Amino acid sequence: MRPMIRSKAVLAVLGFMVLGAMSLTGSASAETPSQNSEARIVFSNGGRIIQINADGTGRKVLTHRGKARTPGTFELPTGDRFPSVSPDGRRVLFSRDVGESLPDNEFLFRGKNMLLNLGSGKVREVLPGNRSVTFSNLAWLPGTDRVLASRTVDGKKAQSRSVVSVRLDGSGLRTILRFRDYPYNFPKDDWNFEAARLSASPDGQSFLLTSMDIWSEFGYRLELVDVATGKRKLISKKAHSGSWAPDGSRFVFVRDRKGLEACDWDFDCTPSGDLFTAAADGTGVRRLTSTNRDEASPTFSPGGSRIVFSGTMHRVTDRTTAELFSMNADGSCAVWLTNGSPASQDPAVVPGTVEFEAPDNCRATARPALVETRLNQYPVKKDFGRRLWLGPESSQGLLSMDSAYSFFGFTVYGDCPDFRLFSCPPGATLAASSVCIDAGDWASTVAYLVRADSAKKRRGIWAVQNRSRGEQAIWWTTVFSGRWITRISGAMRPAEGPVSDLGPRAQLRLVRELRPRGSQPGGRLPRLVIPRFDLGLARNISRQVRRSSVAEVAARYRVNARKIRQFVSFRSNLRKLGTYGVTNCPDTSFPIDG
Repeated sequence: MRPMIRSKAVLAVLGFMVLGAMSLTGSASAETPSQNSEARIVFSNGGRIIQINADGTGRKVLTHRGKARTPGTFELPTGDRFPSVSPDGRRVLFSRDVGESLPDNEFLFRGKNMLLNLGSGKVREVLPGNRSVTFSNLAWLPGTDRVLASRTVDGKKAQSRSVVSVRLDGSGLRTILRFRDYPYNFPKDDWNFEAARLSASPDGQSFLLTSMDIWSEFGYRLELVDVATGKRKLISKKAHSGSWAPDGSRFVFVRDRKGLEACDWDFDCTPSGDLFTAAADGTGVRRLTSTNRDEASPTFSPGGSRIVFSGTMHRVTDRTTAELFSMNADGSCAVWLTNGSPASQDPAVVPGTVEFEAPDNCRATARPALVETRLNQYPVKKDFGRRLWLGPESSQGLLSMDSAYSFFGFTVYGDCPDFRLFSCPPGATLAASSVCIDAGDWASTVAYLVRADSAKKRRGIWAVQNRSRGEQAIWWTTVFSGRWITRISGAMRPAEGPVSDLGPRAQLRLVRELRPRGSQPGGRLPRLVIPRFDLGLARNISRQVRRSSVAEVAARYRVNARKIRQFVSFRSNLRKLGTYGVTNCPDTSFPIDG
């Protein structure tokens, strides 16, 4: 039994170890770094593991080829995250979420432990555990044939957690340190830690431990641990993600920034971070960055002269817009390495003899946006017609989130394709609801469309604009097309509450960009369809009015007379709107695929 917190999963972030040309149980002396002709980086993107050169070129998809995942839908697995390359540069450990649990945030992420061979491209599961024992957060342990791992054991009365060293076949288990047991009847206080991230030093004598309080969204701390004795030294509270320099003389880590948070559509919010370095013993802490963006997952280049990290830039609180950056080890000369959607995160450098070359200048280099996001696919489909969207890229930015539950769908264009902040548009949200949601109320909706001054026909369908009241009034444009009602507004952002300021004219321009899924831009949009139930209801009420009066029928149904008159005039109002279709409304048992 695990703690009941939306599946409190440990984040499977992976550190460094030597595996080399030997077998998994072979001699450590056989380990030699590969002679890489190019400096390379691996990272996660859209549920896949990707490889690029140190300058951002040479992009290659390593896992889940052609299956980029768009953030936002919890029914679908998060996919592959948190790669870590062995010190010989030949293998990559990473975590694979297959949808068995829903993690609270990135630090409580638990998936299958996977091993990728960079030469052959083959992937297999390692350390699968069993019903009562789980291994996670694997980190290479240099100079040995073992890895570090977070180990969780479900006992009869309590759950025990520890950090162990173990071979990838599960043999040779040795416990390094234990956390306090977690009783199933719930503890009296909230200090119940487990290992969230591990990173071994190059000599294999110590490791950096990010320990996480399972009852907190950001109750983590960074510690230095001796492998032989398990002795722990606190480096900093509210710090995480330590990573060693290749010579073992120092490490880089992330510390929380006060007052700012970063969020994404798959996990909850956590504080934004700045980057720091410290000497190998934890002394001499030095700040590298001080920005309003979120910086995460730092890692040194093979020679230690540069640091690669992920960070938000234009949408600083939205982690689904993160890109990869490289900077000098002193925090200067940061340059972009990736641009596009979905987000690029969790960088890990491929070790070797080739050091990263410093860029010719430290200015942002224009890099065309690579857009691979799309409307998410669902395992169970209901025929509600094709949802409207703006394509993977629109005048309001790149598709960065897509979510659908039962009769509703949300699609957000929030990722900026341009390196220049002043060129970034406000972004847009398409909130779609099935026509079946309003079954029984279409007589009122059609009557409103007939009389509303702002209701206009555009591209063969009706669109109407409205503005909310109050201090934070916003505009939205409602489009009636096919089996969906689509509302256009500014971009929703995970951590910023209200939508962005997208004016009515810009919204009308987006109506010109709308298209059904699977269709090309331009052309007429699908005609509106009306639930058959509403036509039958209107026919029934009209028959009753002919036999009595509007007032009597209104009293019988306990509604005002205006609503009854709307039912009576329903068909004549529909003729004023133009052509329309009729649909039967299915149930709401399953997600809807547009």
